[in-house]
Amino acid sequence: MVLTYSSFQTFPLQIVGITSDYNAKIQAIENFVIADLAYSGEASDLSAILPYFVFWFFCNDTNTTVFVETGENSQTKEFSTPETIKQVNAWNIGVEKLRTVFEITDDAIELASGTMTEKIHSLVLATGKTINEKYLSKRSLL
Repeated sequence: MVLTYSSFQTFPLQIVGITSDYNAKIQAIENFVIADLAYSGEASDLSAILPYFVFWFFCNDTNTTVFVETGENSQTKEFSTPETIKQVNAWNIGVEKLRTVFEITDDAIELASGTMTEKIHSLVLATGKTINEKYLSKRSLL
């Protein structure tokens, strides 16, 4: 999959002010995320998931000089830090979509024993696929 600036033109992943000038940066982040995911399944499984994680890393890049929308109507100023809530929400949507690939449901998590990390690990092992499990953990604003 090759993401471009047009992948980030609609809510909830809208980045206001982004142009084709950022395509190389987006592609570099996408390549990083694919490698960091270390997913052993079909690449097509990730097509609906990658934009959420690329968005997260793009927004967290301190050199980003674009406007990032913090809601449907408001914007942060250029060169400022994107709204944390929007970043966390995007990450968590990506996590939910990725958990679906591994058939990790709230019920399955509740039935598994151990810490949350141990539960996720055992559920991943049961699928026979591998992944960098940090991508299966939700972020919090706390």
